[in-house]
Amino acid sequence: MRIHPWLIAVALIAMALAACTPNEAFRKSAAIPASSCKSTAPETFPPDCRQAITEKTSDYDLHFVEFDDQGWTYPAAERGAADVAGDASAGQLRLVMKRLHEAVAAHPIRIFVFVHGWKHNAAFDDDNVIHFRDFLDEAAQYEDLAQSGTRVIGVYVGWRGKSLYAGEPWISTTFWDRKTVAQHVALGSVRELTAQLRALQRQANRTDSGVDAKAAPSSSVRVRIHLIGHSFGGLALYAAVSQSLVYSFVTGEDIDGKQAPVERLGDMIVLINPAFEATRYQPLDRVARNRPYDVYQAPVFVAVTSEADDATGKLFPLGRTLNTIFESEKTKEERDANRNTPGHIDAYLTHSLDLSGTGAPACQGWTLEPATPAEKAANITLEFQNSQAQKDALVDGRWPLDAAGTPKPREYCGLLNLTPLTRAKGPYRDTDPNMPLWNVTVSSKIIAGHNDINSPIFRAFLRQLFRDEDFHSRAAMAAPAKLQLPK
Repeated sequence: MRIHPWLIAVALIAMALAACTPNEAFRKSAAIPASSCKSTAPETFPPDCRQAITEKTSDYDLHFVEFDDQGWTYPAAERGAADVAGDASAGQLRLVMKRLHEAVAAHPIRIFVFVHGWKHNAAFDDDNVIHFRDFLDEAAQYEDLAQSGTRVIGVYVGWRGKSLYAGEPWISTTFWDRKTVAQHVALGSVRELTAQLRALQRQANRTDSGVDAKAAPSSSVRVRIHLIGHSFGGLALYAAVSQSLVYSFVTGEDIDGKQAPVERLGDMIVLINPAFEATRYQPLDRVARNRPYDVYQAPVFVAVTSEADDATGKLFPLGRTLNTIFESEKTKEERDANRNTPGHIDAYLTHSLDLSGTGAPACQGWTLEPATPAEKAANITLEFQNSQAQKDALVDGRWPLDAAGTPKPREYCGLLNLTPLTRAKGPYRDTDPNMPLWNVTVSSKIIAGHNDINSPIFRAFLRQLFRDEDFHSRAAMAAPAKLQLPK
């Protein structure tokens, strides 16, 4: 029997459609689960938590906000409509912001926002969701040790980064399609989310006198916000905030003849293996390097890229080379920036992170993979102490230099060594270590590949990095708050 070609084509299209994941939200329940949303394995995760917009635990809260392929909140056709058959996904963003306002009215809060990347979503058993829960649990332990009374809150930003049920190699064929979707997400309601969070922070961090609490001791700050984006999630987050970042570096009046601190979008933005063209990053790099810094400012923006990230280091430039054939570029720098991500262009790098540290004195006894809660708590105590030691090492409020005037490396617990890059170290530009814009190249021993973002050593770096703003903000240096460690 002869099979017509059009029948084969129809069959292939049907198979492709059957393999696609549905374009709908995973988190549809507005009810607060009766169960504590903690579990050591996905199969034992409480059923009433699996579609919850808010997961509650004794240590932290985790909220979910999801966007469709056009960057709209779900369901796109029912925006503002009443819940249908218990589906509250249309009101995720409003509900989460309401709950954040309620939380800050009760106690200080520290918010971690995570925008996931390619091949992931907001399902309860997605490994990005699982590891984000672990990260929040560790962050809560920090607050316990600091005796800050601060509640840790996570906001997981979901989108259809995983568009196929099929595994490899089929799912890798979605790279460019999902990149386009991430751009749509960035231009959609993610902007509303970041704006709402910023407004919440500004409102909460104002004192009775109307002065921004950033000018007061860090202990009086009621809301801190850290934003994290991975892969195409980094693209979505960067596209949503890049214009404001550039603005923050070029505005501000001098204070007593000194350069004003860079205005922060939240407290810190961190992109991990970001997957977007360096042409988008170059304006931010330029304005940051053109500005003087009279004292050290904790990083406002940090991009970290593994030297072993083949997705952004090989696949990305290959694809960009093919789809920029007919584009015109004036210089080699422009051509390179149009084909590569910011973490793979030497001229835009500011620091390197590796395991060449000799062991900071304040970190003695730190364990890479703590086997017990007590060992993990001991690690976090040492990380706190080392953060304070880094602040004390500043010389007249500036990053310390050696006798030759070269910036000294900074050691983090875990033998992590952060080195500002200079022309003497290779094909780089000289980095002003007091500049709050970091673009860090990371050893493969720390991040082994594009998706290896949850290794114990990298998580340890993130924990310590996010505390940098606490210890090193200009306000904290002017009126430092003493950390009360448990005896």
